Amino acid sequence: MATTENALSGINGTKKKFSFTFPYLKTTDLKVELVRTTTADSTTTTTTLDSTEFTFPTATEVELSAGDATNWQETTGAPKADGSGYTYSGKVYRSTASDALTATFYPGSAIRSADLNDNYTQNLYVTQEANNNVTTATTDAAAAVVTADAAETKADTAISTANTASTNATTAVSTANTASTNATTAVTTANTASTNATNAVTTANSAESAVSSVLPYTIKANAAAVQALFGGSDSPTADDIFEMTATDDLPVKILSAAWASGTTYKVNDQRTNDSGKLYLCTVAGTSAGSGGPTGTGSSITDNTVTWKYIAAANGIWTISSVPDPLPTFSTGITVKLKYASGDDSASSWAWQSYHANNPETRYASLASPTFTGTITGDLTGDVTGDVTGDLTGDVTGTATNATHVVLTDNESTNENNVIPFGEGATATGNVGLETDGDFHYNPSTGSVTATVFVGNVTGNVTGNVTGDVTGDVTGDLTGDVTGDVTGDVTGDLTGNVTGNVTGNVTGNVTGNTSGTAATVTGAAQASITSVGQLTAIDIDGPYTQVAEAVGALAIDCGTGNYFTKTIAGDSTFTVSNVPASKSYAFVLELTHSSGTITWFSGVEWPAATAPTLTTGKTHLFVFHTDNGGTRWRASSLVDYTN
Repeated sequence: MATTENALSGINGTKKKFSFTFPYLKTTDLKVELVRTTTADSTTTTTTLDSTEFTFPTATEVELSAGDATNWQETTGAPKADGSGYTYSGKVYRSTASDALTATFYPGSAIRSADLNDNYTQNLYVTQEANNNVTTATTDAAAAVVTADAAETKADTAISTANTASTNATTAVSTANTASTNATTAVTTANTASTNATNAVTTANSAESAVSSVLPYTIKANAAAVQALFGGSDSPTADDIFEMTATDDLPVKILSAAWASGTTYKVNDQRTNDSGKLYLCTVAGTSAGSGGPTGTGSSITDNTVTWKYIAAANGIWTISSVPDPLPTFSTGITVKLKYASGDDSASSWAWQSYHANNPETRYASLASPTFTGTITGDLTGDVTGDVTGDLTGDVTGTATNATHVVLTDNESTNENNVIPFGEGATATGNVGLETDGDFHYNPSTGSVTATVFVGNVTGNVTGNVTGDVTGDVTGDLTGDVTGDVTGDVTGDLTGNVTGNVTGNVTGNVTGNTSGTAATVTGAAQASITSVGQLTAIDIDGPYTQVAEAVGALAIDCGTGNYFTKTIAGDSTFTVSNVPASKSYAFVLELTHSSGTITWFSGVEWPAATAPTLTTGKTHLFVFHTDNGGTRWRASSLVDYTN
């Protein structure tokens, strides 16, 4: 129910300025009423102030003027404070003039939107005030009925008392006669109260009829109230117009078409599907190729459309000339429909109009240059300025500046998605987004593709690098690098590098490096555990080999080229991990205390004669193979003093 009055808040005997919140056309439509209530019996007396007895210091305040003291006011104009057996209250209310329209139009005259709006607002305000008056009359009538019921109860009690008195008449005839007289009086009082209540109800009904009689349509609370008229004395007839002041139940009355595949739907479109269920579109889009909405959910996905279940069956009102798209029906939206034909099972109507019940929401408010309000639906055109809040619907045009967008998580689709970036070299501010077809990301493989990457990389690089790495790398480089590494690598290089390494590597290189390596100096030499195949090597400085002690009698060729062993008994040597298809040689330094030596398979000595060994001496043996250990050519330097 629209607000058309406000109580005078904070009456204290001195306050004479009061605020109000409801809209109005003219200050002459505003009235002030003061009420004095007797504390003892709650009787009230009211007075309505003359328009000369108050002013408006602002558009939403009324101030009472000074004058002679009255039963309701001090000489300052302030309403009196409670006391001396009375309480005081009051209100400021709107009573819009209805004897003539605010603006009159003549043939050939210009029509201004302001005049049309004023006429529309005047009619709306008059209707709101009439509705409120009807509500007040109905409330008063209901109170009268309660009073009558209470009086009737008292009358019944009086009759019971009279009957009891009659029973005891033999002993108290005089008392019984008196009780009978009182009972008769009580019945008369009850009948009078009942008559008053009936008159109050009649008055309320007459007030409602009076409102409708001055309007070219009948006011009803909602669609259900209109549907209930069928079959009764007020059953609709052709061309009757009904105004529903709340329309939250209207969607379920509207007869809707069946859902269709591959169709574009707008917000508030209605369709039937899934055995006749009724659905309302809440997010615009295009429907799926088959299926459509099913079930009773409030957010049902249909390709790019979202539906909401609203009823188990289709509506029964066929309405022509509806707006497209439909408004969002609610308790705050009023709709007028003209009846054409039909009955309570199915009927036909023609759309007339709709408006917001609260006139303050009829138009979007503007606080230049900012738009304040909610837009639900499609917005076609350019928006120049900032948009704060959610946009529900499609926006066609150019957004000058958007600070946030909604992103969807995609971690598996095998597709190349371009990566957007800001135009120009500016790091912040209002800049445009651009893309490059050579710069993209694949969610399935997790790979970022670009033609060139330039800059320093701090951290671990895990994966293969195809191309040149130019600059210093701080951290571990794990993966294969196909191209040149130009710069210093601080960390472990785990993987194969195909290309030239120009710079210092501080850390372990575990993998193959193909190309030219810069000079390895200093402490870095101690960290080189192995190198792959070298096409050429130029060493300027000492070359050292760690002597590998042979465990048991097994010589592991994969661990080195110089081995030591002490034996003190018969010994049979074996070899393992001999490099295949390579030329390989090793030296065995043998301290020989005692025993006979048996060599591994394939050993050939000069002139096919093994050396003669003296126990208690140290011997050096050189073994060489070029066929993976099938044949070992051997030589010896024997009998060194221990």
